[in-house]
Amino acid sequence: MILELADIRIEPGKQAEFDAAIVKGVETVIAKAKGFRGYKVNKGVESPERYILMVFWETLVPMPGHRSAVCRPTRRAVPQYRACGYSQAQDAR
Repeated sequence: MILELADIRIEPGKQAEFDAAIVKGVETVIAKAKGFRGYKVNKGVESPERYILMVFWETLVPMPGHRSAVCRPTRRAVPQYRACGYSQAQDAR
């Protein structure tokens, strides 16, 4: 299993808007991507504008040879992820 981590920081006061964007992005784009297995969002306690998005993938198969290919559906689905996010694919075996 592959674990994609996105450390996302949003503008203060935009938490509700971002929460809705995460759900919409997962349901309309990410969940339909080949190899998607699930996701989890952790919200910062001390920094409420910081989120950790974890997306679980079966493999890096969507585009062999390109490590970040598995992260593309997340970048397309969540605009804030592209603007201020960070992604790192890690093997979660």
